[in-house]
Amino acid sequence: MKLIGIKISLCNKPFSRPLSLRILTKAFSMKKIVFVCLAVLSIVSCKKENVQDVPVVTPAHVYKNYSNLKVGNYWIYERFNLDVDGNYSSLNQFDSLYVEKDTLINGVTYAKYITTNILGPDYDPLYLRDSLHYTVDASGTIYFSTENFTDILSQYYSIASGDTLFYRHGMMTEDLVSCQVPAGVFVTKNFQFTWEVYITAAAGQIRFSDRKMAEGVGLVYETLDFFAGDPNYKVRKLLRWGHNG
Repeated sequence: MKLIGIKISLCNKPFSRPLSLRILTKAFSMKKIVFVCLAVLSIVSCKKENVQDVPVVTPAHVYKNYSNLKVGNYWIYERFNLDVDGNYSSLNQFDSLYVEKDTLINGVTYAKYITTNILGPDYDPLYLRDSLHYTVDASGTIYFSTENFTDILSQYYSIASGDTLFYRHGMMTEDLVSCQVPAGVFVTKNFQFTWEVYITAAAGQIRFSDRKMAEGVGLVYETLDFFAGDPNYKVRKLLRWGHNG
């Protein structure tokens, strides 16, 4: 049996299409391929544009908390004598630090940091705050840094009657060093003062004092003020700490 341009076999012989129909079919297939390619390119282009339009947000750097200046925090210390050979002996004396409240100074919030000890009921309070990785007071004096172990952070000249009694400068010296105190063993960072003494009786002396802080705890070890004529030091070590309120 024959139809126009079409062969049909009753014995499953191949089906044949006219040449014009085959050309049209191929042309249609090519159009479909071109259309699909253009659509894919368009989607990829849109995705690239969308990626470029999304701003890159850099997470804010979070500085570790070593000062622990939350209102209600307190620290109890035991005092020791430190001799020239590095031996400690307890003085059976105790003092404390605590954060009494937040105080606004020139529009900036500071923690009112009070020390009470054997020399009197109250010393003049310190007003401290954390500024990036520094702990500073209301005058801008730096007391500690968690990251700057390169620069001199504090300098002070003591002058009387035109003569320099001593020069003191402070910088971070020990990073993540173990410190054993009655409250336990803490990993600390140390802010150390170097004292150059010019008083006649002790001229030429170089003395050192330390302030060691632990993350999430605060001050665990501190060298107290000393007399130039006494080679020994008085230090306080953390006995316990906590929070009231």
